[in-house]
Amino acid sequence: MAAKGKSGGVQFSVRWHPILVDRTVGKNGEDRRVYCEVKFGEEFKDSPLGAIDRNEAKRDGAAFANWVHWPNTFQAQRLLLLASQQGKARSTVACLGLSGGV
Repeated sequence: MAAKGKSGGVQFSVRWHPILVDRTVGKNGEDRRVYCEVKFGEEFKDSPLGAIDRNEAKRDGAAFANWVHWPNTFQAQRLLLLASQQGKARSTVACLGLSGGV
Protein backbone atom coordinates (compact mmCIF):
# COMPACT_ATOMS: atom_id res chain seq x y z
CA MET A 1 0.00 0.00 0.00
CA ALA A 2 1.27 3.44 -0.74
CA ALA A 3 0.33 6.99 0.12
CA LYS A 4 1.56 10.15 -1.52
CA GLY A 5 1.43 13.66 -0.23
CA LYS A 6 2.99 17.04 0.04
CA SER A 7 3.98 18.85 3.20
CA GLY A 8 5.88 22.12 3.47
CA GLY A 9 6.59 22.08 -0.25
CA VAL A 10 8.19 18.63 -0.06
CA GLN A 11 6.61 15.78 -1.98
CA PHE A 12 6.81 12.35 -0.39
CA SER A 13 5.60 8.80 -0.81
CA VAL A 14 5.10 6.24 1.93
CA ARG A 15 4.92 2.56 1.09
CA TRP A 16 3.75 -0.10 3.53
CA HIS A 17 5.71 -3.34 3.61
CA PRO A 18 3.83 -6.00 5.59
CA ILE A 19 5.69 -8.47 7.75
CA LEU A 20 4.77 -11.74 9.37
CA VAL A 21 5.77 -11.25 12.98
CA ASP A 22 6.12 -14.92 13.92
CA ARG A 23 6.29 -17.64 11.30
CA THR A 24 5.98 -20.34 13.98
CA VAL A 25 2.34 -19.54 14.75
CA GLY A 26 0.04 -22.23 13.38
CA LYS A 27 -2.08 -21.49 10.32
CA ASN A 28 -5.22 -21.08 12.44
CA GLY A 29 -3.46 -19.32 15.30
CA GLU A 30 -2.90 -20.72 18.78
CA ASP A 31 -4.14 -20.59 22.34
CA ARG A 32 -2.65 -17.37 23.76
CA ARG A 33 -1.55 -18.88 27.08
CA VAL A 34 0.18 -21.82 25.38
CA TYR A 35 1.84 -19.52 22.85
CA CYS A 36 3.17 -17.21 25.59
CA GLU A 37 4.41 -20.14 27.65
CA VAL A 38 6.26 -21.71 24.70
CA LYS A 39 7.59 -18.41 23.35
CA PHE A 40 8.49 -16.63 26.59
CA GLY A 41 8.62 -19.35 29.25
CA GLU A 42 6.19 -20.78 31.78
CA GLU A 43 6.38 -17.73 34.03
CA PHE A 44 4.77 -15.63 31.28
CA LYS A 45 1.68 -17.73 30.57
CA ASP A 46 -0.33 -15.97 33.30
CA SER A 47 1.81 -12.87 33.54
CA PRO A 48 0.92 -9.23 33.06
CA LEU A 49 2.13 -9.57 29.45
CA GLY A 50 -1.48 -10.07 28.39
CA ALA A 51 -2.65 -7.23 30.65
CA ILE A 52 -0.09 -4.87 29.13
CA ASP A 53 -1.32 -5.74 25.65
CA ARG A 54 -4.94 -5.26 26.71
CA ASN A 55 -4.19 -1.91 28.34
CA GLU A 56 -2.48 -0.69 25.16
CA ALA A 57 -5.45 -1.92 23.13
CA LYS A 58 -7.93 -0.13 25.40
CA ARG A 59 -6.11 3.16 24.77
CA ASP A 60 -6.65 2.50 21.06
CA GLY A 61 -10.34 1.76 21.59
CA ALA A 62 -10.21 -2.06 21.44
CA ALA A 63 -11.30 -4.20 24.39
CA PHE A 64 -9.80 -7.67 24.76
CA ALA A 65 -11.98 -8.82 27.62
CA ASN A 66 -11.52 -12.50 26.80
CA TRP A 67 -8.33 -12.69 24.75
CA VAL A 68 -7.64 -16.40 24.40
CA HIS A 69 -6.40 -16.68 20.81
CA TRP A 70 -2.99 -15.70 19.36
CA PRO A 71 -3.61 -15.10 15.63
CA ASN A 72 -1.54 -15.92 12.60
CA THR A 73 -1.47 -12.64 10.67
CA PHE A 74 -0.68 -14.08 7.23
CA GLN A 75 -4.29 -14.06 5.96
CA ALA A 76 -4.82 -10.50 7.21
CA GLN A 77 -1.70 -9.41 5.33
CA ARG A 78 -3.00 -11.10 2.17
CA LEU A 79 -6.37 -9.35 2.55
CA LEU A 80 -4.72 -5.94 2.89
CA LEU A 81 -2.49 -6.60 -0.11
CA LEU A 82 -5.51 -7.54 -2.24
CA ALA A 83 -7.40 -4.47 -1.01
CA SER A 84 -4.43 -2.30 -1.91
CA GLN A 85 -4.21 -3.77 -5.40
CA GLN A 86 -7.91 -3.02 -5.88
CA GLY A 87 -7.59 0.55 -4.60
CA LYS A 88 -9.61 -0.28 -1.48
CA ALA A 89 -6.91 -0.26 1.21
CA ARG A 90 -8.30 2.68 3.19
CA SER A 91 -11.88 1.39 3.21
CA THR A 92 -10.71 -2.11 4.19
CA VAL A 93 -8.64 -0.75 7.06
CA ALA A 94 -11.61 1.33 8.20
CA CYS A 95 -13.96 -1.67 7.92
CA LEU A 96 -11.61 -3.75 10.05
CA GLY A 97 -11.52 -1.00 12.67
CA LEU A 98 -7.78 -0.45 12.29
CA SER A 99 -6.36 3.02 12.71
CA GLY A 100 -3.32 4.68 11.27
CA GLY A 101 -2.42 1.66 9.17
CA VAL A 102 -2.66 3.25 5.74
